[in-house]
Amino acid sequence: MSIFLSATLPLFIYFGIDFFFEFHIAIILTVVYGILEFTFFYIKDKRVDKLILIATILVVAMGAISYAFDNEAFFKLKPAIMQLLGVAFLMYFVITKKSIFDIMKDRMPKNMKEIPEDRKEMMQVMVRDMAIMLFLHTFLIVYAAYYLSTAAWTFISGILPYILMFILMFYEVMIMKKKMQKEYMEEMNNSVMGIQVKPNEVISDYKKGSIRDRKK
Repeated sequence: MSIFLSATLPLFIYFGIDFFFEFHIAIILTVVYGILEFTFFYIKDKRVDKLILIATILVVAMGAISYAFDNEAFFKLKPAIMQLLGVAFLMYFVITKKSIFDIMKDRMPKNMKEIPEDRKEMMQVMVRDMAIMLFLHTFLIVYAAYYLSTAAWTFISGILPYILMFILMFYEVMIMKKKMQKEYMEEMNNSVMGIQVKPNEVISDYKKGSIRDRKK
């Protein structure tokens, strides 16, 4: 929820205000929202949410720059910067080969804390692919900030990332499912082959038995 509130909701607030007023007013009110959001969660949780803090700093900083230079494009770059920070976070796990589950253990149910190694490897692949996808998407945000309308920028920055992540996760899950099915079928085949008796051996044993019966 904090990701949506800090990274996505301000975009829609800015778009809604910018639709009726000039961008200076939209920037001021969006900055005010960012500060109020940070204050609310700080009082509610009695701690500093790092994600919301970073988002608030970016909103205030980019808003001030846009207001000072009379150019809303600087403010619109805030999602791109926020996304690059997310990419850096994901790439940390890709480069160091550490599992993202290591920092999620405290938030996971007890029955899910022990993750098989092969599942961790699959998650590493998903993390890598998501980092690449978000990195490429950042260029689209920058382009939209300078050359497209505010409506198009809002869609590209606030809605499109979730669509792309859903498509990527669906694709990765399908790949994982096929791999698991393939591994299961291979195990079943190996089990069957382990107890299967070859037809030639059956015929040979039958002949040997017939010969023994004749000798008797």
